[in-house]
Amino acid sequence: MSHHHDSHDHSHGHDHGHHHDHHHTHAGGGEMSTKEKLVKLFDYWLRHNESHGDTYTQWIDQAEQEGLSDTAAILKEIADLTRQITAKFQAGAATLKK
Repeated sequence: MSHHHDSHDHSHGHDHGHHHDHHHTHAGGGEMSTKEKLVKLFDYWLRHNESHGDTYTQWIDQAEQEGLSDTAAILKEIADLTRQITAKFQAGAATLKK
């Protein structure tokens, strides 16, 4: 499987330091249950979303320094929505731990 995300130049703010291998659950042992898959997926989605949130925050600062206040304001809204999505991923993960 290609890891093209990992080779990005970090200067443009798209940092993907994590791998996408865990989607392939059919190798080795038995097939994972839906619940087991979802536990892993929620963990992945949560980390992935937080990574994007960090990137948005970095670009808010950059946009403000360049006088791009309207763009910075939109990025702040996106960052806030991303935090809400993170909370939903956490809630979803919690439903699987019951």
